[in-house]
Amino acid sequence: MNSSDKMSYLAYLPTELRLELCVYLNYRDIVTVSNLFNLNVENNSIFWVNKIQKELGYSDDFIRKYVYDNNTHTSKTLMLFSEKYLELKARKGVDFGCEKYSCVYVFVKRASSLPDFQLASDLVYYALNTQYIDDLIPIVKECIYGAISAGNIKLADELIYKYKMEFFKRIARFDYPDYGKNKQYTIGDIINFLHVEQAIYAADPKIRDKLLARYKFDKSYKHNIIEGLTRAGNLKELKKILPLFKFKKEVAREENSYFTTMVMPAHIYGHKHILDYYKEEYDKKLLIAWGHINLIDNMFDEDDEPFIIDALMRYGYLELLDNVTIKDSWVRRSLYDFVDYNHIDTLAYLHSKNVKIYNSPISFEQFMRLDVNMFKFIMKCNDEKITLQLSPEQRKILSHYNPKLYEEMLKYFK
Repeated sequence: MNSSDKMSYLAYLPTELRLELCVYLNYRDIVTVSNLFNLNVENNSIFWVNKIQKELGYSDDFIRKYVYDNNTHTSKTLMLFSEKYLELKARKGVDFGCEKYSCVYVFVKRASSLPDFQLASDLVYYALNTQYIDDLIPIVKECIYGAISAGNIKLADELIYKYKMEFFKRIARFDYPDYGKNKQYTIGDIINFLHVEQAIYAADPKIRDKLLARYKFDKSYKHNIIEGLTRAGNLKELKKILPLFKFKKEVAREENSYFTTMVMPAHIYGHKHILDYYKEEYDKKLLIAWGHINLIDNMFDEDDEPFIIDALMRYGYLELLDNVTIKDSWVRRSLYDFVDYNHIDTLAYLHSKNVKIYNSPISFEQFMRLDVNMFKFIMKCNDEKITLQLSPEQRKILSHYNPKLYEEMLKYFK
């Protein structure tokens, strides 16, 4: 049943049942349904607590401490409940609105590989059309990787053809023998440039031959195959192509870092079985960044405690900071990093504990996704003056991509 069918079906149901069924809709469809049936759900505690619990799997205890205490009818967040849901979902998932709580690279990486091809396409184009992206090619490249790995050929082909001129320009920059000769490039050149072999080996083996036949490339590289199999969690095939005792030696021979080829993808996708088989030590900071905290047995070792706390603050894991003594000297990052993903509750918690948060200019890229309420809180709680270093052209771009923030900023800066 597609989204429009679901919404038509909802028209015949009682209001309470509509709210319950909305648990299974994405955020965009929830907004559409609420507007269609005049349901005010944006800050409805019952609705969003139900969704956080049933969809995202958070416990009653977590919700009581960090979202809403149903016993005292008290909100435990400075965010709207709908925003809290999106913040929590952005830890491991993706949805319309999650872009405020993760970078665009992470957003499209998750969105493009969704098994629901239509939703994947909608989310990818939503990100490409609404987010400020300084360098488009790496982002589109990741979208194509994700689409191919999911078998979403329609989306992959659309993106290749839609952005073919941008790809041709990028290819020309690296085509040193023919640079400046006005060489005519083809779709085949884009396929070679993209190294789609990695994405193909990340796909279901049942459709691999179909993908190999469709996306023909000139040369095969072992490190692409290794990375693709790792991305898919395909240890069975990975062991055949890369026996344990040859692992680091073989990857080094391909002149590619074994960390980026296998270890990093295994962390990104939370493939514990691959890390354990190759006897790789867990990178806690990487696991925290990609939402796989369940894989970490001993979160706080004495040796790396400051760095782990640093990562937990950056990615908004307030529940893991609650019982930790935080020293000023451990807050190595500045305001710059707290702004990154709009974790206002974490910033408010640190402020309540009198933790000194060193001030620094907020970058132009951060202003592009800075939430208005986060900005207001920063301006309210910071003793030091916030500096604004934006050129007239940057202000113009900001007014387009983040108009609500731009309007609020005009109250503080001229």
